[in-house]
Amino acid sequence: MKKKILLGFLLSAFVLSAACGGNAPAGAENPERIFNAATEAMVKGESVIAIELYYKLLNDYPGFKKYRAEILERLGGLLFDSEQYEEAEKILGRYVSEYRNHKGIKKAYERLAFIYMQVMKDSARAERINAVYNKRFKGSETAASMDKTLAILTESQKGGISAVLKLDPKDIIVTRVIGTEIFHGEFYPVRHYILKKIKAPDSRREAERKKVSGKYFIYVKDIKAGKVKRVPGSQNGFGPQWAWDGERLYFTVMDWDTEEREIRFYNARTGGAAGLFSAAGIGPLLCVSPDNSKVVFQYRSNLWMMNRTGTSISLLDPKFDAESAVFMAWSRDGSNIVVRKKGEKGRYHILQLGRKEHLITK
Repeated sequence: MKKKILLGFLLSAFVLSAACGGNAPAGAENPERIFNAATEAMVKGESVIAIELYYKLLNDYPGFKKYRAEILERLGGLLFDSEQYEEAEKILGRYVSEYRNHKGIKKAYERLAFIYMQVMKDSARAERINAVYNKRFKGSETAASMDKTLAILTESQKGGISAVLKLDPKDIIVTRVIGTEIFHGEFYPVRHYILKKIKAPDSRREAERKKVSGKYFIYVKDIKAGKVKRVPGSQNGFGPQWAWDGERLYFTVMDWDTEEREIRFYNARTGGAAGLFSAAGIGPLLCVSPDNSKVVFQYRSNLWMMNRTGTSISLLDPKFDAESAVFMAWSRDGSNIVVRKKGEKGRYHILQLGRKEHLITK
């Protein structure tokens, strides 16, 4: 890895030297040659070098106006594509304010809208960008999509965490199921699949199912420290899923003699572990609520919910068939769960959650 970093540095230095005329003094550097070198690096996919050269033009040659619009547009795009969103927002902001009629302005607005809506979650600035975009490009498919995403973001920020999550699982049901082909991923940041390896939401840890001496176990790695630990009680473990806090890990363990599957948890911070629920007919896919208080799981083709301690196990919806579910995610505000089934690529089922009405008896 160090060799790759050193090679990249040397290559960057070489291109800079060539663009600036070798060892020529600062006053003799040719900004147009630097611009051409940056463009060539961008075309070749050498984004690190291109970003460095475009920044050099902006910082060291403020009087070089010939390609200023292209420099801002391309630098903003490179930063955006490399997920350096804070820097991209600054550069693209300059670009749209200084060059309102430039050919790349439409794409720049779309990138800014993405940053404000899906990265920064800033509804105020998102609304301003959306208003300008709609005024200039009204009627486009992108404009309609931005309107819908902004509406969801605004509503989500008003409501905060749904009151549903404060209820006991036995008081929660699915009130409505909506089929859709539109998936607003920004509102479902923690997504649950059956994977061999999965990184925690905060990227501090990673869980992996490994085969050792002919048996499968689940291991957790502290990414920064590099330490790996076998999860207690994880023999025959399957489908590890992280909670939103990045500390609690849920998984299932199969007993092939009884054909029962057990839902277990492991606290990666404290080392604590326990079994939560065991039965025949439990599926491997689990889904954790955004406040880390509840877990939804498959049982006999339906979805059930329980507290994170394994108590108050309750059926969510007797009608929704979840036997073939391969993906689940709980919304950021806790008000709904999105499910995708096997063979239904591109189609999702949004399960809206609500309070169960209990009959009052004497």
